[in-house]
Amino acid sequence: MTDSFPQLLAEIRHIYLEIDQQIATFQKATDLHCPEGCGSCCDSQEVEATVTELLPLADAIFQSGRPDALAELIEQSEKKNTKACVLYQPDPLLPGNGRCGQYPHRPLVCRLFGFAARYDRSKDLEFSTCKKIKIQDPQKVWTAQELIRAGLSVPVFQACFMRLASLHPGPGFQRYAINQALKKALEFCYWKKLL
Repeated sequence: MTDSFPQLLAEIRHIYLEIDQQIATFQKATDLHCPEGCGSCCDSQEVEATVTELLPLADAIFQSGRPDALAELIEQSEKKNTKACVLYQPDPLLPGNGRCGQYPHRPLVCRLFGFAARYDRSKDLEFSTCKKIKIQDPQKVWTAQELIRAGLSVPVFQACFMRLASLHPGPGFQRYAINQALKKALEFCYWKKLL
């Protein structure tokens, strides 16, 4: 467990940097990438995150001086009973396309989606990617799985989650719908900045 809030943020950001570098190496080795302009994963109603993984994003929102505007967006989404991430900016001309309004500060779940593996029931690594990537190039997906079996380094969901969660037990383990987690991360940052 980390002693101070600035230290906690620094450690989370360091983990994210390592994961981003590992994913970049994996993408270079497999030539797999998200379909251009795709935002389908961001439009999902089922994305969950922890407060801990959203702390760098919440801190960036406070640094920009816009926590109230984001809190208002979350409140509006709650009133509409929608769970799609409030930071997602859909392309008005192309359904399914869009982008994240805070991409550099996105949480762990968003960083890993499409370019990570998980342990299956046999404790073997199984490449876990999105349907769009599978449709875009099934041969590359198959090759990626074979490269992982041969030892290609890839982020592993369970290991990344545990590494991050262990920095901040409690908030690090509890998952919430993405907007709810973001709201709690903003509240956490607010109180830490008052102290």
